[in-house]
Amino acid sequence: MAGITSFRITLAVKNDTVLPELAARAKDLSVVFDNVIGEWVAGNERKFARGMGASDAGIDQDTFAGGATRWKGLTERYAKQKEREGFPDWLMVRTGELMNAMTTRDALGEAIGPQQAIFGMPLDEEQADKVIGNWGRRQTIFLDRRDRLGIEREIKNYMQFGGNYRELMFAQGLQAAARRDEVKRMDAEFQFRMSEE
Repeated sequence: MAGITSFRITLAVKNDTVLPELAARAKDLSVVFDNVIGEWVAGNERKFARGMGASDAGIDQDTFAGGATRWKGLTERYAKQKEREGFPDWLMVRTGELMNAMTTRDALGEAIGPQQAIFGMPLDEEQADKVIGNWGRRQTIFLDRRDRLGIEREIKNYMQFGGNYRELMFAQGLQAAARRDEVKRMDAEFQFRMSEE
């Protein structure tokens, strides 16, 4: 039981002189993988949130390229047991331990190399057993549409800006926000001066 996702990077380059630099970046995607795993773990929260109130009907997770990861509803017997024992109407959440494991990076196994990353299975054996036991009815480890778009974005930004792409983009965002604030301040000053005249 393993999910494997692979991708091919196709570059459209206007300036041939950057090809060696891009080729070097493509040989080591470990920075991208590290960021992708962090985003995936954070995104697991929204996947579990979709199951709130869906114990009976189940839910289709929003996956990419036409397919859907279906979390089937609970059997009537199990739903009644959960209710009787005071657990919430929340698909894939009984005690919250599995959700916590899937949304806490330190609780998941991972191995990152320059060309591949392996991640997703909880380190805690009991939580891993829950993932394995539910695989046929409610697959817990998967990439949804936002995960896949995020991977594409991370690769694009890495290839464009290099290994410190997040820091550069953050700095650019701060600069853009400062420019917007300055324009607003100047507009406000201009409006104030106009009203005084």
